[in-house]
Amino acid sequence: MLEFYVLLNHLFMSLDPVTYQAIADSEFLRTEFAVSETRTTIRNDYPDGYTGVYFYGDETYFEFFDAGNSAFPLASFGIASGFEAQEHFDTAKEALDARGGGVVYPVDRQLEGEPVPWFTGLFGSTETGYGGPSVWGMQYDDKFIAKWLGHSSELDGSIRQSDFLHSYAIKLGQTNNRESALMKDLTFVDAVLESEYLSAYSEQFAAMGWKAEKEGACDLLEAGNAKVRLCPTTTERGAGIYELGFSLHREYEGPTEMEFGSSSLVFDGKHATWIFAYPSTQMD
Repeated sequence: MLEFYVLLNHLFMSLDPVTYQAIADSEFLRTEFAVSETRTTIRNDYPDGYTGVYFYGDETYFEFFDAGNSAFPLASFGIASGFEAQEHFDTAKEALDARGGGVVYPVDRQLEGEPVPWFTGLFGSTETGYGGPSVWGMQYDDKFIAKWLGHSSELDGSIRQSDFLHSYAIKLGQTNNRESALMKDLTFVDAVLESEYLSAYSEQFAAMGWKAEKEGACDLLEAGNAKVRLCPTTTERGAGIYELGFSLHREYEGPTEMEFGSSSLVFDGKHATWIFAYPSTQMD
């Protein structure tokens, strides 16, 4: 049995404006599928902020950006690994150092105009910035939740991903949504990137603790809570994320397929798959 110390924390994707708006406007997605919000995040490393629509699961989440109204080009994406113990973060740092990377930086998130320590980021040597595929690690700050909520709670001092997402739901007044939401967690990511970057990105995942194996021309990477498949670009598929897989708290009794712009959300028992396409005229 494989032992893991790394988790999938979250990912971001940049979508075409029509798809983004269809998702942002969906009452089903915002109230039944998951705890959700549209938020602008201001950080010490992104003082101008960025705005997206966010969906929070039990211990993982994902965010969508509007390629027509943001600095994130269409189909750009990023995948964050999470660490819930200092020794695990340090182990990943040492592994990245051994391959020429391992940049550590603290990230603050603005709360009512004041910076609050949020997490410590860990980047490797393949980092290209938010303009293209990004792979990084992160460990939350143990003082964040108390400052974020503005009062003491049973979550104080935690760096667990599930507790941070719980605190977000409390802050949003959506604890009932968290208990009743369909989505449990993000469990699978099907991503495509240029072949010249594939091995470097897979190696960075592996350095952070993901288990790697070949799947044809692709690399299949596994963490404690999710799998990521990285495949090279083809004439049919440019760089981007094409599929997200989810575990559900229960079977959905409504339509088995829903369309949101150029994307489709398909339900199958206690699992769901979100399939994405990118307009070819915008991929050039």
